[in-house]
Amino acid sequence: MKLFVTSLIVMVFLSVGSKAQPRMIDESAWMTFASEKAEFSLRMPKSSLVHVEDTQMFKRTSLYGFDRGVSVRFSQTKTSKARDWLRARGPKIDDVVVESEFKIEGIGVRTRITVDDFYRMTIVAASNSRYYVLTVSGANKDDPAIAYVLSSIRIKGTPIAKWNETTLNDQSAPVDVDSLKTSPEITNAIKAKRPKWNGKVTYARLAEYKKSDRIKTIREPVELTSVRPNFRPSLAQKGGVIRLRVRLNADGTVGDMTVFSDVERSILAAYADEVRELRFLPAIGSDGKAVDFTKDFVFTFDVSTFVVITNM
Repeated sequence: MKLFVTSLIVMVFLSVGSKAQPRMIDESAWMTFASEKAEFSLRMPKSSLVHVEDTQMFKRTSLYGFDRGVSVRFSQTKTSKARDWLRARGPKIDDVVVESEFKIEGIGVRTRITVDDFYRMTIVAASNSRYYVLTVSGANKDDPAIAYVLSSIRIKGTPIAKWNETTLNDQSAPVDVDSLKTSPEITNAIKAKRPKWNGKVTYARLAEYKKSDRIKTIREPVELTSVRPNFRPSLAQKGGVIRLRVRLNADGTVGDMTVFSDVERSILAAYADEVRELRFLPAIGSDGKAVDFTKDFVFTFDVSTFVVITNM
């Protein structure tokens, strides 16, 4: 029953909204990616970029795909803490519209939908040794590419969403996520020398936060490093939401940033220090050239467990 309810929620949000001009999906430009034992599989553009991070604590493979304004981001992390990460939720964010939780053959799944001037659906899943995060977003929730991705998702072979207007005709064998290697474009961006940061940081109360206007892009910025601030958790007296707005410049450098939060300033300063070292691929505008982009990051800081959560 929970699976049906989740599918119904997805269908409702795919079937309402602005009346966009229909466009066809070129299935030959897409392919299926799957984790080991097909715990999680989905369709993504063949042109998707790949980033593999192999550390002492985990191995993460991330894929970034784009299709005319629709962004698809998927990551698989091998870690013994997968189920702990799934349980670490943090305070609920105001712009969340629908949330649901369910299990498929022992794999925990959580979905979250936000709809404002932008549609975003995130699916988080965890088995004993793998943690999956998928985010599908676009300016128009009626875009067939969004429905195409969501209807392609399988967890242990079970679809989690159905949409009658979408059919999957691909019969080729799925690509094993574990076999992928980092794309050259990402390798070059990570190794590139960075000039000294000369931006500024402004702090504001969380109540002062307002959504910023989005520019139309072929590709939004692709963050290549994680925000893992270094601070002493004993300094924190309370947790809460942290919204960090940063200018990601067309030349691959980080510009000015504003931090909206009521968390202690020492904690926020640690976030700002970490974000200014962010490595990313710049946004690509409608003319095919790199453009400046204002990006909002949202985190929660859980003071009881000292867990930092990147919100979906």
